[in-house]
Amino acid sequence: MAAQAKPGVQERILLHLLDYSDFKDSIEVPFALSQMGIANAVAIARSNVPRAIAGLKDQSILVERQAHVKGVSRKRKAYFLTDSGITLASETWDRLSDWPVRIVLDDQPAVSTTLGGAKGVLPFEMRPVDIIRYIDEHNCLDVRNLSADLVERDLSKHVEKQLVTSLADLPRLRHFYGRTTELDNMVNLLEARATTLLVPGIAGIGKTTMASKLIERFMHRRNLLYHRCQDWEGSRSFFESV
Repeated sequence: MAAQAKPGVQERILLHLLDYSDFKDSIEVPFALSQMGIANAVAIARSNVPRAIAGLKDQSILVERQAHVKGVSRKRKAYFLTDSGITLASETWDRLSDWPVRIVLDDQPAVSTTLGGAKGVLPFEMRPVDIIRYIDEHNCLDVRNLSADLVERDLSKHVEKQLVTSLADLPRLRHFYGRTTELDNMVNLLEARATTLLVPGIAGIGKTTMASKLIERFMHRRNLLYHRCQDWEGSRSFFESV
């Protein structure tokens, strides 16, 4: 069965702002209510936020005003749900709470649940809009390389940095045993700004599996590109895949 499409940008904005509806009349507001905060939460470029919320403003679903934003030296535009916006956002959550999600955890089988039921499965707290941000095209959330600190860091970025991920035919690992020392050494080399790693060996000993596991370590932290090179291919096929 094909995975259901991700909720749209406006739906995700509604869910995000619903979590901050108590700040509508506040003088100082969280960074999450700024354009950059919204962009971080729903995974779009900051420059696309005005266009994404234009329809919501026209329908009086949300309002825009200048406010003191925590962590920012001068006033910024901030966005708040109106009373009708809160009603619409609540209705949106009621509908999306049954959206199916599959969660991959450490050392145990993946769990099939819903967006509303994910809270009881996750090892740390994530808002629904955060879950949507990290799920893949199969509605699968792999939390093995996530943490509460990483989620918070992504939400609080003041400088726009959109990570690119293109993993194409990267093998999906269900089990991985051993090679912990080798994997840690490779991660340490890349963390130290090594630009190239060579993993030699005969066919079938697990080089591709090791590469796949290494990529998992840098998920949500680096730009990632996976391409399987073949002897008969030239550079054109590589650039076309990019």
